[in-house]
Amino acid sequence: MEHRMDATTLATARLALVLTLGVGVAGCAIQNPLADSAEPLGAGDFRATDSPPIAVAPPRPLAPPPPPPLADPTPPAQPGVESDPIATVGEPDLPTGTARPIGDETVIDAMVGQINGVPVFANEILGELDGVLRDLARRSTSQREWAAAAGREIVIELRQRTEDDLLLDEARSRIPRETQAIGFRNFLETIRRDLAIGEGGSAAAAERRLLEDQGVTLAQKAQQTLDERLINQELYQQAFSRVSVSGRDVEIRYEREFDRFNPVGVAKLYVVGARADDPDAAQRVTDSLASGTPFSELAASDANTAGLKSAIEPRLTGQVADSKLLDIAELDGPARTLEVGEHTGPIEYSGRLFWVHLASVDRPEGQSLYEAQAELERQIELERREAARRKYISRLLQRGSYDDFDKMMISILEIATARYYVPAQEAAASGGSQ
Repeated sequence: MEHRMDATTLATARLALVLTLGVGVAGCAIQNPLADSAEPLGAGDFRATDSPPIAVAPPRPLAPPPPPPLADPTPPAQPGVESDPIATVGEPDLPTGTARPIGDETVIDAMVGQINGVPVFANEILGELDGVLRDLARRSTSQREWAAAAGREIVIELRQRTEDDLLLDEARSRIPRETQAIGFRNFLETIRRDLAIGEGGSAAAAERRLLEDQGVTLAQKAQQTLDERLINQELYQQAFSRVSVSGRDVEIRYEREFDRFNPVGVAKLYVVGARADDPDAAQRVTDSLASGTPFSELAASDANTAGLKSAIEPRLTGQVADSKLLDIAELDGPARTLEVGEHTGPIEYSGRLFWVHLASVDRPEGQSLYEAQAELERQIELERREAARRKYISRLLQRGSYDDFDKMMISILEIATARYYVPAQEAAASGGSQ
């Protein structure tokens, strides 16, 4: 089974990249200019002008010549007598030629790019997506479908990794260098201690729990927590602190989303009918209503020969009297005059007699501006925070140094295909053949 990705599959993966990012983000090369070459330095360049001359040591005596080689202690071979193998000193005689690999070549890991000068390895990205990619590999019906879905997930993870790394670099750059080492070390120790307290003060128990639940060590969890706090602090200082929501903002949003907080009601009506030229059918409807038969049962019975067997549930645009309930104007007008539980009829229309019953009106309770204020304020604040975050991230991406997302994604996707998709397809094929 051939699973190498062809041009069409790679194009599909690139399409997933475009769909995910909206716009392409060009990779930036790391600027590392080399200084101009200088004149060669001599020994005198390292001696002060007023220092005494350096004494020169006398030459060392020459080493004695090596002793002659020892005679070979191996006795000469006797004709017809097989000799035992004897160990000899020196490099072994190796066969010449190129060794052949056993099985197909499999890439375990590879550096796929860099973010701010820090290498990005495929396993770092795939480790975060392991469960997602395994599920996609099982569910994909073709390699093209797999490439599009997996490529999209890889790009999202690459994008998140890039944003986090750029934010971390910015956050650390704002902390004085002389205090970073001690401050970070003390902070990490505090986090580790807090995590251990949750397990009765045992660091070993805390580490076991983290390895079981999250697959990370205590030190890794502490570092993750520190990074999250640095990122949140950077976003708050550079983006979120500028966000504000006024009372007028809340008022405008409430008016715009009035129907959301004041949902319209829904009416439930039954329409029963009989042919006007069939007096017996009309009489059966009249007798059923006189005997107290519920309209829902009457509508579903054989007595309803010209109406609707099920209820009609029109949405209200206001009060019942102000809403359109039925498409037939001759029935809609009388229906608007009804209270819940009432019916009207018979109404003659197009050679039929109709009875209309208003069974119920479901009108959810609305929320006033005062009641909805807190929810709307929070909603607007979150929207503006997200807009401020995107704007700040965009600035960091413009001046940051990172490789092209498209190229990194394709490199990771090739490894992911061999690691997840190919084994899943082979397992499915072997299972189907049994």
